[in-house]
Amino acid sequence: MKVNPVNLILIVCFISPLILGFINRFNSEDVKEEILDIQKSILLLGTIIFTVSAISKFDLLDIIIEYLRNLSNGISMFFDNYPQISYYGVFLILNYVIYNIFILLISIINSITIDPILNQLQRYSLRKGEVFRGIIGFIFAIPKAIAITIVICIGLNLLTYFKITSEYNNYINTSTIYRTVSEKVINAITNSPFVKEIPRVLNNSLKINVVKVNEGNSKQNSEKEIFSREIIYYNGVTLEEGIKSNKEIDSLAQKLTRFKSSDKEKARVLYSWIGTNIEYDDNKANEILRNNFKVQSGAIPTFESKKGICFDYSCLYVSMARASGLKVRMVVGEGFNGRQWVNHAWNEVYIKEENRWIRVDSTFYKAGNYFDSKRFEKDHRSEKVAGEW
Repeated sequence: MKVNPVNLILIVCFISPLILGFINRFNSEDVKEEILDIQKSILLLGTIIFTVSAISKFDLLDIIIEYLRNLSNGISMFFDNYPQISYYGVFLILNYVIYNIFILLISIINSITIDPILNQLQRYSLRKGEVFRGIIGFIFAIPKAIAITIVICIGLNLLTYFKITSEYNNYINTSTIYRTVSEKVINAITNSPFVKEIPRVLNNSLKINVVKVNEGNSKQNSEKEIFSREIIYYNGVTLEEGIKSNKEIDSLAQKLTRFKSSDKEKARVLYSWIGTNIEYDDNKANEILRNNFKVQSGAIPTFESKKGICFDYSCLYVSMARASGLKVRMVVGEGFNGRQWVNHAWNEVYIKEENRWIRVDSTFYKAGNYFDSKRFEKDHRSEKVAGEW
């Protein structure tokens, strides 16, 4: 049986601290240091959660990145060329600073609370013998082992940006340990507290098939001229079928935008309504992954069921934007799901008062601001306009 090397690495990283904890045991010199290491491991996770929460609430990371961009052209060019790496780099630096502040605070608290207890525990363990001290060392090493495993998973996650090999990506995607840590921890770290929606949103739930159709055209001499054309199907429907609207959709769109004075206000209220009222359909995503195109796709079924996947969100946005008198596009490309780049769809809408197209991703609404936002640079790429209306 072939062993997944990613699983093997993670198992070794988890077990090693436990074995060392038992072998080294507790002694009078390092017992406090061992407890402090456990606290540091817990603080590391707490710091990550705190940092992500602060970033989500105050857009702190975007503010810092924008400030750094203005320091020099070199930094700005690096951020433009490597947006993903820059995003993670700034995040890690910010996390490091906050982490050390927390360490300072916990050290002060320890000196007046935990240290006296540790002194007694030290004396008690010495009386009980070597095996007992080893068992305590093993138990206290468990949080450290968990923290190390998570850190290694984050490192493996960052390596996916460099596109090392397809075989590496395959090992990553088939590693049950990595996938578990990624789903439970990494996705919360790399985005916002609401990003638990994103792993579901960014499965490969957009399937594009190009079909060549031969057609005949009669000539005067009764012969037929045969020519072919291509029909593109998105999740089993054509683009025109997907964006097809009805009176209910048109009426709601016009009602929502009736008192909006600018195109940008109209575009934003549609983005907010779709992002708030449409839920991501996990079952449909799984069916699409299995190439089951019997499930209904497009604006109308999404509006009626209040559920859909990225193509459906984008179709509904097109339908509502058209009903509101906005020029709109359907864009297909790739999105990053915390593990790899996968097929994705979103929109662009033309803002007359600014004479430009802006990007809108209502599927990502619950993950943060994806209305004309620089966040697109972090997790969207290879965009191509599928249609414009």
